[in-house]
Amino acid sequence: MRWRKANAQLLLAQQRRRRARQQALVEPLPPSHANHPLFDSAWEVLNRIGVRRDSHLVAIKDPRWEDACSEVVVALLEGRDPFEAARDVLAAEKRHATRSIALQDVEHLALAG
Repeated sequence: MRWRKANAQLLLAQQRRRRARQQALVEPLPPSHANHPLFDSAWEVLNRIGVRRDSHLVAIKDPRWEDACSEVVVALLEGRDPFEAARDVLAAEKRHATRSIALQDVEHLALAG
């Protein structure tokens, strides 16, 4: 309590800085691939395979689709088949997904056992 009385100016300056940070307008960053022709063509490839850009999983920024899109862009730059690259990445992601288990599923297994 003594420190607060002795350093009232420091406390006021700290409160002003906090208010200024709270009031600062934060602009969201655009996605790194916004309106880029390579990423647009990569999404066209993924769309032909069956990955929909406007589906629920993509809307919540599922990293699997971002990884697949990035891999297709690399394949386009290297001159490889983009469809094959996308299928390989999605197959690998599916294999990893079958090995992982959600936390709520573990709780259900523990209750059933």
